[in-house]
Amino acid sequence: MRILHLTFIALIIASSSFVALEPVTLAWATADQLLARTQPCDAVSTGRYTTHDNPTARVPVCRSGPAYFWHAGMSIDCDGVATPRCNAGTDPAYQALTLYRGADGRYLTADEARYFVIPLPSSRFDYRSAGIAPGNVGAIVYDGKVVYGIFADVGPETAIGEASYATAVALGINPDPGHGGVSGGVTYVVFPGQFPDDTGTSAINQVGAAAAAAFVRG
Repeated sequence: MRILHLTFIALIIASSSFVALEPVTLAWATADQLLARTQPCDAVSTGRYTTHDNPTARVPVCRSGPAYFWHAGMSIDCDGVATPRCNAGTDPAYQALTLYRGADGRYLTADEARYFVIPLPSSRFDYRSAGIAPGNVGAIVYDGKVVYGIFADVGPETAIGEASYATAVALGINPDPGHGGVSGGVTYVVFPGQFPDDTGTSAINQVGAAAAAAFVRG
């Protein structure tokens, strides 16, 4: 009888845990919800940016509520700790450092860490003035998929639309730093002030999902 009683209690605890976890799953924002929330563009940049395969400056930085966003393509960032996939041999523009470092003080590893790039501060747009800081979480949307990453590197002050090798893989984009990427269809949404505890995918997803859910609710 005691065994049956303990089994019943265990089932109640397991059921309670499942119910407690369910809202977290339901809180994830969909790609369509994020795209709807980023239309139309309320441009906050004083000028526009080029992309990695289009020299015409057409892309503004926009704002919706507390978030900043832009619609662009994706070039592949392989900067950080060298690996067989990301190094000076595979990427002519490779640099062995990233703007942001992990809790251990090391630069990030582009084929492991999901991160995105923001242009260097300029008269067009200064991420610092917008309250964005290295380590901030953001959502990257492409082809019906949503991936969360952190702002971890800076790019040229005239171009926009870049993310790490690992981010590209997660979105189904060719991650080759020399010939990969995509020319358009990618939306980047940055949530100022939202920081994961570490650079692991689980921590980034937890903070990113909560920020995105709050954003789409308005």
